[in-house]
Amino acid sequence: MTQLDQKKSEHLTPADCPDDAFILTKISKSGRQYFYMGETSEEGPGERPFIVAKTGYLPGDAVVFPTDNAAQAIAASLNILGIGGAPWLAIPLSDPLANSGTC
Repeated sequence: MTQLDQKKSEHLTPADCPDDAFILTKISKSGRQYFYMGETSEEGPGERPFIVAKTGYLPGDAVVFPTDNAAQAIAASLNILGIGGAPWLAIPLSDPLANSGTC
């Protein structure tokens, strides 16, 4: 378990989804977009495990954060750990990168 582990939130219904909610996304060097699902784990053999973030390919896979501050805090933690190489970004659900379909 890592400090970033958290209970995966339930997906919100469109009526419950706040307009100012946020999700985390990153775009890999190959151009693939990933969405943070709210979980991390330690992987790898022996004494040198590394931390990986559980990701999905669709905005609906993402955990929804109620505020920008909450999303930014997790993004900063993931970025400090160097998870995935590409930087994690907190984006509002209204952003076109979120495909307007998360909630």
